[in-house]
Formats: sequence, structure tokens, C-alpha cells
Amino acid sequence: LDLVLCNEAGIINDLIVRDPLGRSDHSMVEFSIQMESVMIESNTRVLCLNKGDYDRMRKDLAKVDWKQIFYGRTVEEQWSTFKEIFHSAQQKYIPVRRKNCKKSGNLPWVSKEIHEAVKLKEKAYKVAKISGKLEDWENFKGQQKATKRAIKKSKIEHEKNWHRI
Repeated sequence: LDLVLCNEAGIINDLIVRDPLGRSDHSMVEFSIQMESVMIESNTRVLCLNKGDYDRMRKDLAKVDWKQIFYGRTVEEQWSTFKEIFHSAQQKYIPVRRKNCKKSGNLPWVSKEIHEAVKLKEKAYKVAKISGKLEDWENFKGQQKATKRAIKKSKIEHEKNWHRI
């Protein structure tokens, strides 16, 4: 019995039952899934900290007569004034960009936790490669297996829930 099962009507297209592969008694089933990928636009703005002109920002803030500005004010008023001046300088010298919800090339099931697991795996590999110790290689292999399991689990969860996006 060769089946294609889904939990939503009308998403399976172009279903073709082909000859068995090799000596198998199961036929190959070829099909396409109709699914849309939705890119959510974000209005969130983030600072491009690596492109800030910090020298000019420092010079601007150094010109401020802080004693005169803070004189006779409460701590809360001083803090509020400092924040206003600092944010004004920040807006002037640090560019902003719109935050992307999904960077091009990213796979939708790759979460922050997956990225962290991959970094840990890469770090374990570097340590094992440099030291050459058996326990470091075993640690790397364990991290490698954990990363593969996390990716597989995340991908399965994404595939289960893709139609809810």
C-alpha cells in the first residue's frame, strides 16, 4: 500500500505513481505540495552599532556642560536629561536599519537554539582538532549528535506546523 497522507485538503498536487525502485514491492509516489512561505515585514528599527561614528559622538557629549545641566535637579530629572542628550547623540551618529524577520538564506526551522548548538559543535571541533585528545573528540561527537537531533526535531515540528503560518 503506497500512500500520501496529509492533514489538509487540496495541498497535494501532481500525484504520480511510478514503477517500483529495484526489487521493491512498493511503488514510488511522486507529488508536489502546494505551500506558501510568508515573509512578515517588520517595522522594528535596530541600531547598526558597528557603523557608528563614536569619535564624533564622544566629542559632542564632551562639549556638554553636565554640571550646569544637572545643577538643582533631582536624580530622576538628571537621568531623564542625560537619556535625552544621549539618545539625541545616538540618533545623530549611529545609523539604524529595519530589522529583518528572516535573513535571506536562513531556513525557517533554524531557531536561535539551533544556531547556539551549531556554535557549540564548532567550538568543540576546534578544541578537539587543536588538542587531538580522545575525550575532546568524544565531546565533539556528542555535541555533533545533539545538534543533528535538535535540527531534525525542529524541522519535523516546522513541517507539522507549516500550514498554520
